[in-house]
Amino acid sequence: MRLLRTIPISTGDPDYRRRPTTDYYCVNCHKPLDRTKRHRLIHIIDGGSLVLHPDDEHGYRSDNADCGLHPIGTDCAKRYGLEWSVEA
Repeated sequence: MRLLRTIPISTGDPDYRRRPTTDYYCVNCHKPLDRTKRHRLIHIIDGGSLVLHPDDEHGYRSDNADCGLHPIGTDCAKRYGLEWSVEA
């Protein structure tokens, strides 16, 4: 059995001080995102503490702690490394 690649959500140095002003915003910094412009998605698991590598999606079994895919701005995605996200 192959281990899934994950990194802690804290790797991206999240900044939750800003209050989201729209219903579609970056999960890392809460800045509004325009759905029609380039941005990325990350898969958050383990109750919000880990990011799952996109190449390991096929081996992941969803459970109650799966938070799903969340939008993330390109600048914030770079903090994790773009390989940890997919284009929206």
